[in-house]
Amino acid sequence: MHLQEEDLIGKTDKIEIFNNIGHWYEEENTSDAHIINLEGRLTVQLEVSPTPRIYWEFEKARGTDNLSPRPSSNIQLTSWDGAESQLIIKNPRPNSWISGRQVVSGYAKSVEYGDPDHQAHYFKFYLPNTDFIRVALKQGLNIIRNQMPNSEFWAQIRDGWNLSLNTTQDAIDWLDPQSQNRGSMITLSIGLFQDAQRNRQITTQSISELQTLSLREAKKIVDKLCLLLSYANGGSVAPIYSSAVQFFADEGDVNLQTVASICEVYPVIKPQEEIGISFLADYGIKDVLTLIENFTRFETMHQTSHWQKKWGLILEWYFQAIPKAGGRQKNKHPSILANVLGTLLENVCQLILVKDQLISNGKYQDLGAVKRIRELQKEMGIIPSQDIELFNKIRTNSTHAKQKTIERDGIKLSGLQEYEVIQQAIQWVEEMILWRLGYSGAHRSRSLREETTITPRYSFEKRKAKWDE
Repeated sequence: MHLQEEDLIGKTDKIEIFNNIGHWYEEENTSDAHIINLEGRLTVQLEVSPTPRIYWEFEKARGTDNLSPRPSSNIQLTSWDGAESQLIIKNPRPNSWISGRQVVSGYAKSVEYGDPDHQAHYFKFYLPNTDFIRVALKQGLNIIRNQMPNSEFWAQIRDGWNLSLNTTQDAIDWLDPQSQNRGSMITLSIGLFQDAQRNRQITTQSISELQTLSLREAKKIVDKLCLLLSYANGGSVAPIYSSAVQFFADEGDVNLQTVASICEVYPVIKPQEEIGISFLADYGIKDVLTLIENFTRFETMHQTSHWQKKWGLILEWYFQAIPKAGGRQKNKHPSILANVLGTLLENVCQLILVKDQLISNGKYQDLGAVKRIRELQKEMGIIPSQDIELFNKIRTNSTHAKQKTIERDGIKLSGLQEYEVIQQAIQWVEEMILWRLGYSGAHRSRSLREETTITPRYSFEKRKAKWDE
């Protein structure tokens, strides 16, 4: 069956995807290539917590062969051949079976129901552990909705296509670090819809004029968007359930039907307790929408080989460096943070200064670690921080066994002061990436002595227009 929003948002336990007649097809990799065809009961469940995974169980009902899968066999597990909407379990991995009952169970990376290549008009995606939506809606969902035009959270991402965000207050409350929840909950739905749908201009005559995408095509768009949203989330996010809806005319009315759905799990999804405090400032729902509006710039950036190769690593280093909120996983030792941040700063500086062609590689090689950070901050229109040298010394002390005294104006830095310098380094990285994205919204200040929300210090005067082409 195709799941609906009420089946998914706010769920932390098992969600039944399928429970009906199934077909087991197994081709043994032997000399005689024996084929096993069986029918039986097939159950498929999405286990949301602690981390999402897809569980399946097949119980033989009819067939001459015994059910005893071999590791070398090619197994195909589907709904009954005559089913109108076909369910396919991709790469089923058996991990246990009961020979007496002829039952096999295991896990899979994805399940498809219907035809994901069928052209459709509207798409929904469901994501777990989207802490950025809690941060953005910290005032409370109902209060923010009353303040926003049309009580909707949406942004345009490309000509004719828009993204909407939907959650519940219960999901926001579950995400609150003070609740000390662990594991995963589906906390957000993302809608991918067209201008005509937003303007409520779909008629039986205009359906043929709408753009169409397949669920696979739409999912590629949202999967890439999630690479950007992960940066705002402080931990990787991705859709674990997706569906495609088609509009059709029926006796003068516009109706809709779900034509396909995909359930897919990702090992990179962070459980709630591992999510950190990102650049996104509290009460920043408008800033989230501004970031989403920068999606086409991120797409263009990510299409370059150097950013495509490094973006996943940059995210992982970033997740290690940023602090955790109270009630979540313990923060790392400052020495570890300094090393991670040093690596992150080196890579981001090299990507933007050299790979994105702000300066020559020769000039870059002539600069040391401190001057590279300063050079990029100058390009961004930021007066270089005088604490860059201090951070470099903290990182050096973290790397080498022999410790050197770190002083500011002749006075040794305290542990708190070193921590403050490390927090500043996190902000340097965040500003570099946000500047590269062309982001104009507010963001978090990492200073312990300023307001938590600040407008960008950088300017776009030297930001290259060709980056967005």
